[in-house]
Amino acid sequence: MAGRETTTRSSKRARIQGTQARGRKRDSNTAFVTINSQQNDDATGTEAQNGMTNTETPESHGREQSPAARYRIWRKKGSFHDSTCFECGLPDDLEICETCPRSYHPSCMPNNSAYANHDGLRRWFCHICVDRGWHLNLPPLTPPDSPIQTPVDNTALTTSTLPAIPRDSTLGSEPSNPQALHSASHPVTELNGSSTSKQTRPGASTRKPAARKSRFTTLSNDVDSALRVLYSELESIPLLRQQISELQFDNTRLHQDLSICRNEVALSRGGIEKTRRLEAEVTRLKAEIADQHKETHETETLRTANEGLKTEVETIQRQLEDSNKTLAEWKNKLLNLVGD
Repeated sequence: MAGRETTTRSSKRARIQGTQARGRKRDSNTAFVTINSQQNDDATGTEAQNGMTNTETPESHGREQSPAARYRIWRKKGSFHDSTCFECGLPDDLEICETCPRSYHPSCMPNNSAYANHDGLRRWFCHICVDRGWHLNLPPLTPPDSPIQTPVDNTALTTSTLPAIPRDSTLGSEPSNPQALHSASHPVTELNGSSTSKQTRPGASTRKPAARKSRFTTLSNDVDSALRVLYSELESIPLLRQQISELQFDNTRLHQDLSICRNEVALSRGGIEKTRRLEAEVTRLKAEIADQHKETHETETLRTANEGLKTEVETIQRQLEDSNKTLAEWKNKLLNLVGD
């Protein structure tokens, strides 16, 4: 009998402890789900703009997101753009949209897309973002403030804790309603001063949870302002990264232009040196031609003089022959006179 009573007591104690543990586990799971739901409501519940079909994300737990909310999530993730054209699916020479991941070739751009100047830079916006008017006013990077609700007295939602279980030498009989241990008490979890779980009490009416309040209602104005400034600076990091990427692209392009200019200068210098050498060669050839002309002129002069001398020699030879004939005749005549 003693062993049977000990076994009965142990089994009753184990069932009671298991019931309490399951109740606490369910309460903690309920509080965790409620906290996550409130955080997701703070991120997406207060954002509303017209346009674009809403899609679901794991962070929203099935709640629809506005285009501005998806824009902020996209900026927080780094503002990455598609590496291929949205129209033809080919890469290279893409024009990226300023406020969405779409990319287009210049020849594939939709007709109602537009360029606009923001922060002194020329930006391109696809037809979807133009229809939303984002080419005129960029969507805000920070969500709008949630309306501050009237504080709700949390004491009305608080219930009594689990009543103590009387222990006697025999531990009493097993409770007739095991669910009473679970519904008797739920710990109240508060997040930023608002109740996130509702308690039930036998005989009491069920009340709705307090309305959701802003994440910053319990903070002082200085801390709230500092958090907003820090939040804005963190959200500006993707924009700064994009500007750095654009500056790096411009720097690379300028380096290429500088290299092209240097090559052109080097080619110009080579052409100038070659021109100088050619001019020197032309001057030398002109001098040689002048010398050749001079020599040719002298040769022609000498040839003419030589021909004149030849003519004079021939004339003198004829005169000499005539003189010799005349002399021979005079000799013959003289001999004839002497012979007579």
